[in-house]
Amino acid sequence: MADQMFCVKCSHPLHLSHIVDEKISGLGSFLHIQCPSPQCLYINTVTTGKRNEKGVFDINNKATIAMIHSGMGPTHLQNFLAACNIPPPNQSTIIRREKEMSKSLLSQAKQSCDRARDKEKNSTESTSMEASFDAAWQTRGSGCQYNSNTGHSSMIGPNTDKVIDFDYRTRLCSICTHHFSRRETVPAHVCNSNWEGSSKAMESDMAASMLRRLKDDGFEISAIHADNDSTTAARLKAEFQSLEKRCDKNHLKKNITKQLYSLSKSHKQLKQEGVICYITKCYMHPLSIKRQSEEEVGRKLDMVVPHIFGDHNLCSTSWCAYHRNPKSYRMKYLPDGKPLNDEMLREALNRITLSLKRILPQLVCLGSTQSNENFNNMVASKAPKNR
Repeated sequence: MADQMFCVKCSHPLHLSHIVDEKISGLGSFLHIQCPSPQCLYINTVTTGKRNEKGVFDINNKATIAMIHSGMGPTHLQNFLAACNIPPPNQSTIIRREKEMSKSLLSQAKQSCDRARDKEKNSTESTSMEASFDAAWQTRGSGCQYNSNTGHSSMIGPNTDKVIDFDYRTRLCSICTHHFSRRETVPAHVCNSNWEGSSKAMESDMAASMLRRLKDDGFEISAIHADNDSTTAARLKAEFQSLEKRCDKNHLKKNITKQLYSLSKSHKQLKQEGVICYITKCYMHPLSIKRQSEEEVGRKLDMVVPHIFGDHNLCSTSWCAYHRNPKSYRMKYLPDGKPLNDEMLREALNRITLSLKRILPQLVCLGSTQSNENFNNMVASKAPKNR
């Protein structure tokens, strides 16, 4: 701005006290300053900041980026600037800048995924590629109703923990909604809506879409780590016959814990402090060991329930300390150091073991969607679910 404070006609220095008019453009302004020289008196136009090739002030673009990055909306940005005693831009100006920048942001995101894809491919020793998958929605589900209009998903490489692809679904378009509400013909425009089905069906469609896209780009996924969503698993199994589905360690642990708490309603021994945590730990220990065969995993699952009830004939010395000193051995994580003795509970736990053995191929090498959950939290901070 200082370089512009000279008259373009006579090069006389200009003064802000000689401003005769101001044209505001968002957070930028065009100052009309009269030359103080009596022989000139020319009115110069001085801008308060840099502008791009389209004539848009950079400060407006930066404010829009800050709004997106901090998880605010146009109204929140206006309130923030007003509290700082800064004249806020119109909401339409902010939205217009946001739409213009969305194409660049999307392009940069895709380029970032391409670079992450190459790093993941170079860091993998085998020819088979793996990825973790998870989806999230911008409206909280009640447990029995999912009515979010938008959803997103990501695939992350397990070696680099970087997003190798992403996708989103939305049923909303502000332009279409505006004209539909007025019963008007919708003009030609770039429509944001790309989904007409249910919110729940978004997850399986995004997973299949990303797998197809990665395959077309020469990055075929042979194994996917995901939660136990049956709809997504059935959809992928029908379209990708060679794709292996591996359970997510965190979701599997939650499912086991949920079943144990359900059993605690009818089995009092599970209500004692630390019992459910210990049983969950016993189940997860053999499942957390990598590079095992299905027979090894099945054999280790078979020794969990007998171990909890004091039968250590099947226990291995690397896992159970009973064989080291049987006389002094105590189960320190169970009440009074004694094993459980409820036979009805034992039968219920055996059923849990059988349910796990039915999906042994998915338990051989458990994956993790923790990186995807972290990504979903980052998205939620940019687009909060309570707004």
